[in-house]
Amino acid sequence: MNISRFLKEEMILMDLQTAQEPQPEENNSDKWKFRNKERLLSDLVGILEISGKIGNRCKLLTEFINREKKASTGIGDGVAVPHVRSMQAKEFL
Repeated sequence: MNISRFLKEEMILMDLQTAQEPQPEENNSDKWKFRNKERLLSDLVGILEISGKIGNRCKLLTEFINREKKASTGIGDGVAVPHVRSMQAKEFL
């Protein structure tokens, strides 16, 4: 498979500006991390929506969030490979 045929300039964002809440001082660190992860996934779905190749944006976001709840797609050092099988994708993205 030649992945370059799936890459479109409008779907590449080099400087993601997802706003993060300040980390709370109390022991809600896990909730804080997951809220930030949800914001990043929402931005990702927004980029995919630009392609015109997804159905329902909200359903796709919910599927990504549920996937992360099942098992994190994080690799480490701020790197993740979010992925999900979804009926919302009209083709491979």
